[in-house]
Amino acid sequence: ASIGVNRASGGLLAALELPQSIFADLKQNTFSVSNPAAIAARIRLGELPLAWAEAFVPKSKFDGVIAGGTFELAMRSLDDLSVNTSGPFTFRGVGAVLDGKALVQALDASIDLTATKRGDAFGYDVRRLELKQGDALLATASVAGEARLGGKGSVSAKGNLEADAAALMKQPVLAPFATLTRGKITTAFETTVGETIQAKAAVAGRNLIARQNNQSLGDLEFTVLVNVKADGSGTVTLPLTLTQAGRKSDVAIAGSFGRSAKAFLFTGKIASNQLITDDFQLLGALAPSSPTPPAAPSSRGAPPDAQPFWSGVNGKLEMDLKKVIYGRDYVIGGIRGSAVVTDTRFALDNLEGKFKNN
Repeated sequence: ASIGVNRASGGLLAALELPQSIFADLKQNTFSVSNPAAIAARIRLGELPLAWAEAFVPKSKFDGVIAGGTFELAMRSLDDLSVNTSGPFTFRGVGAVLDGKALVQALDASIDLTATKRGDAFGYDVRRLELKQGDALLATASVAGEARLGGKGSVSAKGNLEADAAALMKQPVLAPFATLTRGKITTAFETTVGETIQAKAAVAGRNLIARQNNQSLGDLEFTVLVNVKADGSGTVTLPLTLTQAGRKSDVAIAGSFGRSAKAFLFTGKIASNQLITDDFQLLGALAPSSPTPPAAPSSRGAPPDAQPFWSGVNGKLEMDLKKVIYGRDYVIGGIRGSAVVTDTRFALDNLEGKFKNN
């Protein structure tokens, strides 16, 4: 059985197909199909104007269309369902303005996915999400995971993202962050959020060129790993490398954190085999410009702060930098020491290093 809705011109708007019989027991509030392993229903969408959504979203304006897609439903029981796209579900020429602010423009998108429900578990597998503008590929992504509802709910996700950062940041919503004229970003991530949190992301930015002075920033790679326990304490590690014109800098950050009744607590260490300060300074070009803040009111005659600005933070950060290169002629080796923060003290302890010319 099937039913469809067409435009006056004959083009398809939407159609529902039932490849097999569906049985309903209204007294028991149950549904069943003759062959649970087969497709129970198929929904086909034709070209639908996104402007129709304006009636449901206040102060909005949408351009573009849903260009088409087919969704297939398998129904083994009411607690065991799955929806699958038999081909990419596509959008074309998407533009969106909310409350007078442009978010996206001339964007094409396609998504290929499967979603399932089994009891209180909802699974998803986005095999490919693709964003384009004309012939330019802006980004691709894939992600799979599961969400569990009920008492101790949890959410998991694992996937990959690849983006042309400079092209993607031309979209209006990202324009304030458009500090690159070239650069490819890749990310592999994995996270689980429940009573505890485990998250890992490996990020690489290659051939980065800043808009400011068309300056090459090199290749930046880092991996962040975060674990948070139910009591809010946890650990974080962040190894990072920066390669610029054959020169390589590295920084490794590791630490733990938690809370006492009165303060945020931390311990950590920053280590490096070689750190070239000039190369890291160039990364400042990645920071988006910000409006000039208004002038601060005069503090003349104001009483001194009753507490230091670090109040509520206690901890220790150790430093071990084997070689720091500043400019072309200066090297500082064996920098060691620690920063200590207590309720009444903020100090650098046992700081040492060896300064010499190259």
